[in-house]
Amino acid sequence: MVCEKFNEESYSGLLELFQAVSHTKGDETIQSCLRHLVELPEIRADGTTLQKLHFYLLPNCLHNPTNLSAYIRYLEHQGTHQTGHLSILLKLLGYVQCIEVKYVYKVVGNLLGHLGGGRVGGELYDNVFSARKRFDDIRRRNERIKSYSGQEFAVVSLWSRFLDFDLRNAIGHSDFIIYNESQTVIIPSYVLKNVLGRKGSQQSVVIHFRR
Repeated sequence: MVCEKFNEESYSGLLELFQAVSHTKGDETIQSCLRHLVELPEIRADGTTLQKLHFYLLPNCLHNPTNLSAYIRYLEHQGTHQTGHLSILLKLLGYVQCIEVKYVYKVVGNLLGHLGGGRVGGELYDNVFSARKRFDDIRRRNERIKSYSGQEFAVVSLWSRFLDFDLRNAIGHSDFIIYNESQTVIIPSYVLKNVLGRKGSQQSVVIHFRR
């Protein structure tokens, strides 16, 4: 139920942002924000460059986390001990996949950019390889718009509730222990932070999964 409520709020927040851009800049601007631009040089046989070719790619990268989610549902339907452990492992991987999809940051960053929050373009964030840095830029764009227009988009604050880059790093570095019987995951580095009272000590060391 909590997840469903979060999804509804996220959808409403994105819709608010799309409507704001459509109202002020038009639907063509919306279309430009959905393009993922890749520039490749057209090269002659002698090796000299003629011009750059622009390719607008469909966001097929979105299929990766959605296909993974479908497989997780399939495993949970099987309901065996072995599939339970694998299901949790794939949920952790799925979380990393969801927060690392660069295309999503591009779309939101460009939408905010067209409202006055920074530069825009299909190549936005192509050279920014950290999801944390991409989101920090999106947050700054949102704050810039708020500073001069008073308008603030809820999707950014909702996004911040979902993003946990320390957790992402723990999963990426296999810093977790799965307990299948209790459907829980322990993050050892979080335990150490809590013991030493370091920054991040408020983070939960245990993640619970519902059967």
